Amino acid sequence: MKRFIALFLAISMGLCGSVSVFGDDKGLADAILKAKQYIEIPSDRTDIDYHISEDENNDPQYYLSWSGDNGSTNVTLDYDGCLLSYYTYDYNEDDALLAKYPTEVTEQTARDFLRKVYGDNAVCFKLTQRNLDLYEHNYSYVIYQHDIRLTNGIANIAVNPISGNVASFNGVGQEFFKLNYPQPENIIDVNTAMTALYNGNYPAPQYNTVYNYNESVPSPTVFLAFTIPYQSKGVDAVTGEIKELNYNYSNMKGFNTASATAEEAAMDGGSGFTPEELAAIDSVEGLISTDEAVKIIKDLFPIAANENFSSSGVYSDKASDKYLIYLNSENANARLNGVTGIVEQFNAYNYDDETKANGDYINTANDLIHRAAYDIEDKLSTPSTERSYSDTSMNIDYSRVENGYKCADEGIWITFNGNGEVTSYYRTWYDNLTYPNPGNVLEGDEAINALTEVFDFDLVYSVDNNYNVTLAYTFNKSGNMSATSPQQVDYMGKVLNTVSEPSIDDVKGHWSEKYVSALFNSGYQLNDTLFRPDQPITFGELEDLYGKDYAVVLRNNGTENDEYKNNRITRYELAAYILEYSGLGKLKNVPDIFTTDYTDTISKEYLPAVAITRGLGILSGDEKGAFNGEREVTRAEAAVALYNILTNAK
Repeated sequence: MKRFIALFLAISMGLCGSVSVFGDDKGLADAILKAKQYIEIPSDRTDIDYHISEDENNDPQYYLSWSGDNGSTNVTLDYDGCLLSYYTYDYNEDDALLAKYPTEVTEQTARDFLRKVYGDNAVCFKLTQRNLDLYEHNYSYVIYQHDIRLTNGIANIAVNPISGNVASFNGVGQEFFKLNYPQPENIIDVNTAMTALYNGNYPAPQYNTVYNYNESVPSPTVFLAFTIPYQSKGVDAVTGEIKELNYNYSNMKGFNTASATAEEAAMDGGSGFTPEELAAIDSVEGLISTDEAVKIIKDLFPIAANENFSSSGVYSDKASDKYLIYLNSENANARLNGVTGIVEQFNAYNYDDETKANGDYINTANDLIHRAAYDIEDKLSTPSTERSYSDTSMNIDYSRVENGYKCADEGIWITFNGNGEVTSYYRTWYDNLTYPNPGNVLEGDEAINALTEVFDFDLVYSVDNNYNVTLAYTFNKSGNMSATSPQQVDYMGKVLNTVSEPSIDDVKGHWSEKYVSALFNSGYQLNDTLFRPDQPITFGELEDLYGKDYAVVLRNNGTENDEYKNNRITRYELAAYILEYSGLGKLKNVPDIFTTDYTDTISKEYLPAVAITRGLGILSGDEKGAFNGEREVTRAEAAVALYNILTNAK
């Protein structure tokens, strides 16, 4: 009977593919029926594909796809029929310039779909973020248990605001609601947890160095700040031990060197030198030869002793004002200072990485530092160690120290394999920089309290691949905080303005409500907590709302100076902007062919823009028929003008 059902499905529904040994015909049939309980399959999508695979716990997952001439629908379900992902696309989807459904409707649609997938367990999800644009209203939800966030209990739903239908979904299985989440009882306090995360010490700021590569000669900016990277670790709230937290994706440790782009260019033969020119460079006074560079590498890194190196390029690094020599072989590459021979980078590949790294490699690393980094040895911190996830390698890190503070982007990073051989060595060091030492740096509990406030250091639950639940403390945000005050700063050290989720609650009952709401639902927003419709709009706010830079649209040569963004805009300036925004800018050069019926005198410079925006129904006059070109534009008036542009363009 089971085979008959499978044969019937294959013939009547056009199924193709093959079922693996861990799935059966009944399981596939049930999966198809279960999928249809969550979603509606358009009748024209009659071509069906499927695939069955095992997840990390050897349970089957079903991948189903319905397609036709007009689009496709794809579904993933787990072993017990819970929907894990869904995506549908209609090739004939209506083109629109404004959304048809407001956020109140699309958010309710998302919540209803969440309830359809998780039933009564849907109440455990809290909406944490929404992102709106013309074609998708995206809602992100996170599971909370005992009012504590679950790091990997995530569901994302996108609703199409034009059709009003759910366009995509991805989430977790029902098993997350069958676990035992321990109550937060008999746990360590926040301060104890944070000092544990910092290896028993109080958090301390570090120097950050950023080069502005938009300049012809890149200039550095150095600032002292508390830096919180993306956290894959937390502190067990009961034991105080450091734990790896599960976020459903891996966190790879990488290195960011100032000349990474240059290295790639040189390795790809993009150094700009011919082989003959490289040979000539080798003989230039002041630069070491390729042979000398190879000898240095082989002396320092025994794993490369039998490598056949060649020079891959010589690069002039403007940021550091030095020549860099690149070496390359089949199994390794390196970068050295072309004058001093100091090694900046070495990597070895194709080595046996299955041996467990059980040795104590600190002494070997210190000896390598003494020989390879003798010029900066006295500026380095005590090394820190970290094993790889598989224990087959050991990472040893040395940070530069200035004024008693570590430098986040400067130091030396060494990796050993299980055989005790150095397989990677990175040195990042900037010369001739000034390291500011501000007074009143946050310390001790004061620093902990500030970081807790700014980066939301709090309790979370995390579920590992074996469904073990950990209650832990961790940072829920990442970034930089000022060393002297609880203020978040950007990558250049400038204080960030707190940006809250945009809202238009204050346009309820306002004459502009219809227009502002339609724009908001279509992704046209201002980064503000309220819309404030009667407040004059600035050039910068107009750029945010319209999505196009004002100075660039008007071909303004002063685009590098952003001071204009804080200035308020007049109706004349808005008309001129709209003329260019609508692709009619050339008409501004023939003002003599235009007239208007406005009762006030229109400046000849702005006459084409005023006349055209009037004729297209984008801008109009007051109750007395006057345009009032010198008057400031309110945020509501700017929104209505944009609404008129979009509706007139249909």
